[in-house]
Amino acid sequence: MSSFRNPAGVDLDLIFASRVTSKTSNVNFRNTDRVDISNRYEKANAQAPTSPTNMRGPDGRDLNLWFTTNATAGLSVNVATEDVRYNNGLSSSPITRPMQAWASASASGGTGSYTYTWEVISSSQVSGVSLTAVTGSSTTINAAARLNVLGTVTVRCTVSDGDNSVSSASTATFDYYNEV
Repeated sequence: MSSFRNPAGVDLDLIFASRVTSKTSNVNFRNTDRVDISNRYEKANAQAPTSPTNMRGPDGRDLNLWFTTNATAGLSVNVATEDVRYNNGLSSSPITRPMQAWASASASGGTGSYTYTWEVISSSQVSGVSLTAVTGSSTTINAAARLNVLGTVTVRCTVSDGDNSVSSASTATFDYYNEV
């Protein structure tokens, strides 16, 4: 057991795993032997404890954000979107056109049991923006684009593994144009 204890008296060895990777920078939280806690516990690159330790580093963050319970890879997500184009030829009508673009998310790390939540976080120069699905690893972005006006829609996907959540965003371009 260590000489590091949280305010409830629980030894931090029971909360955090021993360090197996390179240490994080000092957090200026020391035991009675003046050893910085970062010399003992895993750096913040994996699964965080499910509850706060009620102990704060110098930046005010709870130590559960500095250290981890195991050395597994942390949860991450990458989001990709499609840029769509429609050439209306020489015609100048209709002035707007419904268009669809796909978005997909790829999660890795964490516990491996993922849930996905999608949302539109911004749009420009398009109307009627919606998503066909707000759960699952992919969705379709629906928007009405205006002729010869480049539009964009930015979506965000939040992935949870039951212990942690991470988010990533990507922007799809809607280009409805004619050859004039």
